[in-house]
Amino acid sequence: MNKWLFLCFLIFGCSERVVHFVAPNTSFDQYYTYGITNLKLNRQAPSAEASHLFSIIELSIKNEMDRRGYTKNVLSPDLIARYELIAVQQSQPINNQYNYSPAMVNNYRTSEEYGLLLELIDPASSKTIWQASVDLNKFDAKNRENTINTAVTRLFNTFQYKAGSNDLHPELDLSNKK
Repeated sequence: MNKWLFLCFLIFGCSERVVHFVAPNTSFDQYYTYGITNLKLNRQAPSAEASHLFSIIELSIKNEMDRRGYTKNVLSPDLIARYELIAVQQSQPINNQYNYSPAMVNNYRTSEEYGLLLELIDPASSKTIWQASVDLNKFDAKNRENTINTAVTRLFNTFQYKAGSNDLHPELDLSNKK
């Protein structure tokens, strides 16, 4: 399953529903360490604002992986936590036809939609073992740090494996806890 399927959900499904995928027949008991990357970040230098957002995302990912007992290892990780902020711009025509004129004036309304995609990749096999995405448009845009932390937690609620364990741990899903 690839990220384009998740992009379709982000573009056409305007809800804040988390879409996720866990690779079948994965032996989660072999994973103990992780590293974090944003592959697009390696291509060009981000703006100061983007760097700040990326640091918030990375800290939030670290907190979630630590909560599951994984240890950060940048040199030789068992898993790579990859994230991507996705922005899609849409233009919708606004049809303004006035009653007194046969002329039709077409204007366009442009909007941007944002999403967050997270993946856990096994670098030994180059396979994605878990992937989740969420639409960020329904979250509080004024408090970006809280928005990102909430989004990352919601995504990781679907990854219920502790380090070195094949067993599901439903207590890792914080969505039902107050």
